[in-house]
Amino acid sequence: MSNTEQNFRMVIDTGASVTIIPFFLRQQLADYCDGWERFTVRASGYGNGVKITPASKNWDVRLGDGRNWSRWHSTKEIYSWPNNPPSYIDCGLIGYDVLNNIPHYKPCRVPYVFLRDDVFKQIQQSQDVA
Repeated sequence: MSNTEQNFRMVIDTGASVTIIPFFLRQQLADYCDGWERFTVRASGYGNGVKITPASKNWDVRLGDGRNWSRWHSTKEIYSWPNNPPSYIDCGLIGYDVLNNIPHYKPCRVPYVFLRDDVFKQIQQSQDVA
């Protein structure tokens, strides 16, 4: 495992409506400027007022634990923290709006369980019958 992977072993669902990645993760991309707008917007909620950079293209995202993965989800609601965020910002914090679009189950004190589409449909059908 490379050093760039070690800090991203867990997704924190903050209830945020957008996903914000650390700038140093963005630097790991082939071209950290490609796919990002040239303007910034102000964050709301966590990091309120901090300038964040929106993505200019859709990202395909899927979540998993290294063995089990969700389906792919396309989103443009990806932002990047600035290169030097204020000291009160924990830029490792990632709020995933993506979870709203991927069938999952979150038991208490247990990692997320991502449901395959066929299993999710079976659950929906069983609820429709009841």
